[in-house]
Amino acid sequence: WNIASSTISALGSSVAGGSVIALTLDAARGTLYVGGSFASAGGVSGINNLAQWNIASSTWSAVGGGVSYGRVNALAIRRPACAAGDVPTDASTATCTPCLPGEYVKDYGGNGRECLSCPKNTANTATLSATLAQCVPCAPGTGTITAGSTTCAQCTAGTYADVAGAGCKACPAGTSSAAVGATAASTCTPCATGTAQPLSGKTSCDPCALGTSTSSPGGTICVACPANAFTPQAGEQCYACGALQGGGWYRAATAAAGQTWGVACAKCPKGTASTASDTTACDDCGAGQYADATGMTECSSCPAGTAVATNGSVALADCVICGTGRTSAASSGACSDCPTGTFGGAAVNPICAPCPANTFGDETKMQACKACPPGAASP
Repeated sequence: WNIASSTISALGSSVAGGSVIALTLDAARGTLYVGGSFASAGGVSGINNLAQWNIASSTWSAVGGGVSYGRVNALAIRRPACAAGDVPTDASTATCTPCLPGEYVKDYGGNGRECLSCPKNTANTATLSATLAQCVPCAPGTGTITAGSTTCAQCTAGTYADVAGAGCKACPAGTSSAAVGATAASTCTPCATGTAQPLSGKTSCDPCALGTSTSSPGGTICVACPANAFTPQAGEQCYACGALQGGGWYRAATAAAGQTWGVACAKCPKGTASTASDTTACDDCGAGQYADATGMTECSSCPAGTAVATNGSVALADCVICGTGRTSAASSGACSDCPTGTFGGAAVNPICAPCPANTFGDETKMQACKACPPGAASP
């Protein structure tokens, strides 16, 4: 019977000298076995009640010596009785073949078996593996790329396996890991602020370009710094002018979002200082102070015995020496005369000294005390 054409046709010249009682098909070998009570098939004599039709060659042939003691009433394909871990290879020769490493036997009952690959993230190094249970789950930190593996490999950098048999998982976006064979998700370290990683399974984070950053650790994308905030260099967070150094800088111009540190940030000029993180101008040094370098966070004090009255002094030399008979405290804007009873004999007098014994000072601004007249004394 031809299914495609829905027609019946003979198998060659068919059997002769009797009748067909039983049929069975061995699809694996492409052979139809015919049994009954007949003497020949397709002109082949000596059949003795049992013949085989080869589908590929469309020819009849005997099956051994046939059955000479009576008619054949039933037929069945005999499969070899394979041991555990083997599968049938050839029904006619009753041979069996062991499953290879990385495989196991799938048993369908009635000795119907086949070798199947061990599932992904399991491994089996032995032959004759009779059951799926012999495909051992990969340990934490390991996995396989495909099914049918004989060994488990360590998870590559950027991945981890925290459960046996679950396989290697990629570290999520915003994290990275350089560890090989990692067994926990905690090995996936969040990207530091100023770096980002938009992809999963990566071994490092990428530094943000100048003028961009991330707002917190674990960033997946770099964004432009807000207005009046900048990055000193690639891979750092956004700062206002002076915030990173603790002061000494000012915003020289209003900057658009995404501009870099050097575009609008400038050091405080000499004669000024600032501790503010974001200011548009630094403060002038006051009277009695000076700043002799740029980027100062505080002004230096004029030493005692000197003074400067103006603001914005840029050098120590701007601190004027008070001279003899005069003094000043540190950071003074003006000098003062030594009071009576004291003197200042040097050009720079941090303090006015008391007149020594048997001398006196009856005037201010004295360079030296006067000696007591004969017959007089002073403590």
